[in-house]
Amino acid sequence: LLSMLRGRIQEKESKKKEAKINGQEYVTLHIKVRPYLDKNGNRKEYKTFYGKTLKECKEKADKFNADDRIKAKEMFFGELVEDYIKNTFLPSSKVKERSKQRYVDAYNNNMAEHKVTKRLITEIDYRCLQEAYNDMTCAASSVDAIHKLLQHFCALMEQEGICKDPTKSLVVPKADKKSKPGEIVVFTDEELEAVKQYINRRDV
Repeated sequence: LLSMLRGRIQEKESKKKEAKINGQEYVTLHIKVRPYLDKNGNRKEYKTFYGKTLKECKEKADKFNADDRIKAKEMFFGELVEDYIKNTFLPSSKVKERSKQRYVDAYNNNMAEHKVTKRLITEIDYRCLQEAYNDMTCAASSVDAIHKLLQHFCALMEQEGICKDPTKSLVVPKADKKSKPGEIVVFTDEELEAVKQYINRRDV
């Protein structure tokens, strides 16, 4: 799974204190942990653990960080996509190098800063992704490249039980097809009528 989902504790800052609860002496450890939501829905990155010893506090912190799925479900869509690109998609040999770079460039240039990336992964559905696609002003081929990247990403998220794959319901704009050299272009009746009207107006 993604490296950010490995459950590693980041101990950039930690503070050990002693506390007394109901007459019982406890050690408290305030430490940087995986991002999580508190009971009020606020995003937090530090948490205090209580135990009889410092070792017990660290074991509780390890356990808190251990569940990859819980961690992933409390992360933003954009965070997970970026980590997926760096640690899973780019190192993969399943997609051609040229295609991988095209998909990633399209995402970075057109979607990485969209508001949808600031939503929790559990809030992502086909509606918000479709809105993101519709908001894009880039070429249809770039939207298609982004879609292919997200198909890989969302398939993994569904496989890991983090969220359902919403890409199956998305409508992706189709790139205009260029006619090949020597190819005969066939006009519809409506197109022929429009051409006739244009010619008649010029002759007046």
